[in-house]
Amino acid sequence: MNADANPPPDLGPEWWTAPDLRPSLAVRDIGALFWWLNRRGWSQTMIGARTGQSQPEVSAIMHGRQVQAYSVVVGVADGLGIPRGYFGLSHCVGCSGGAGGEPRGEYGVDEGDGPVRRREFISTAAIVAAGGSVAGLDSLLPARVTSAAAVPARVGASEVTQVRSFTAEFRAMRNRYGGGAVLDAAHGYAGWARGMLGSRAGEAVARDLRVALGELHSMIGWTHHDAGNSIGVRRNYLQTLTLARDADEPEQVADALGDLAEAAIWRRQPHDGLRLARTGLAVATERVSRATTAWLRICEARAWAQMGDEHGVREALARAEDDLSGADLAAVPAWASSGRYLLSSNALAGYRTRVYGELSRRPEHRRYAETAVEMGQAALAASGGNRAWTGGVIDRVGLAPALLRAGARGEGLATAHRAIDEAAALRSRRASDWLADIADAAGGYPGHRESDDLRARLTALAAG
Repeated sequence: MNADANPPPDLGPEWWTAPDLRPSLAVRDIGALFWWLNRRGWSQTMIGARTGQSQPEVSAIMHGRQVQAYSVVVGVADGLGIPRGYFGLSHCVGCSGGAGGEPRGEYGVDEGDGPVRRREFISTAAIVAAGGSVAGLDSLLPARVTSAAAVPARVGASEVTQVRSFTAEFRAMRNRYGGGAVLDAAHGYAGWARGMLGSRAGEAVARDLRVALGELHSMIGWTHHDAGNSIGVRRNYLQTLTLARDADEPEQVADALGDLAEAAIWRRQPHDGLRLARTGLAVATERVSRATTAWLRICEARAWAQMGDEHGVREALARAEDDLSGADLAAVPAWASSGRYLLSSNALAGYRTRVYGELSRRPEHRRYAETAVEMGQAALAASGGNRAWTGGVIDRVGLAPALLRAGARGEGLATAHRAIDEAAALRSRRASDWLADIADAAGGYPGHRESDDLRARLTALAAG
């Protein structure tokens, strides 16, 4: 991987008002912008990590390739924090990160999860993903634990297999009993297992151990996501990124960044999700499977949908479909769960349901509710085989509000009640987020008794 030993200089709003830069921004001269950053300490790899491009793509732009695609210009603006108005993409010159800025309160934040901390995390993740080092990184990783048992003095293939077996067991228990049943045990085991990084091992075993530990921390991070704990998500996925960086495993880096993007989007932080997805695409070398790049494209599409950008949605979904059409399941590592899920379970239609359903929440894009219905029905028809039961539940939760917004009130209400029954069995805090959209869609039928009853049921569930 192309590594940078030092972090790039901090960007600030004052950078984009420089007299020698503003004319280039006004005519969308991305090559001139990249050269300007390069002269101020930003390497091509660093620029790519922030703007969602590979180092060769950055180099090509700096040496004359013209950038005309709307999504690329927006990705550069949002990735670097340049107000879109400076590129002529918005009437709001003072706004950054969206056509009108990120509205306060629309994408609520938790304690310890403010915009500054999120930006710091994304910057750190981008640097680590690009192969660089960050001062004080250990303080952002899961805490070390004191164990009563010593790790082996020498590690071999059997210890790597053990880590993978424990990860599989923890994942199975989480899926059966909920995340609360495994988090303490998984944290304790992970803390002990990381101690093996200091044991003697051959080069191949040391690499495999890091990849296996990265898979374990991804599982723990996703369990924190399911429980609604954003700090646990970040600490564990950042641990995965450092392990994957040290193992020189770009597929695991890209997979982890996709999961982080998905977590941000679930928390209605689409600008963060878009930056994380684009960082993943920037590090997606030829060693990364097209299934994993498709996963990153889907995350892009979901972020664009939350922002209400239909052009970005269509472009990202088209690229995801193209990647999947050329993907080979045999080339996807067993631990790259998101890419394998896409390839083996007909999940693309389900993701399209959620993307177009999200887009249809905005009155100006209501017509996409019919597309979401079509995709949702196709996804449910394809359920079965390798498709997890959870995936079918999520598809139904996405279909219900789409039906309601498309005017199919009776079918939408029936689907909604079934979705509520099934979602309750998931024992996931995220389920309340999924069901909130059903309540919002049912609000489109004020005064209708059955719609009001549905909303009352959802309110009672949220309170209980």
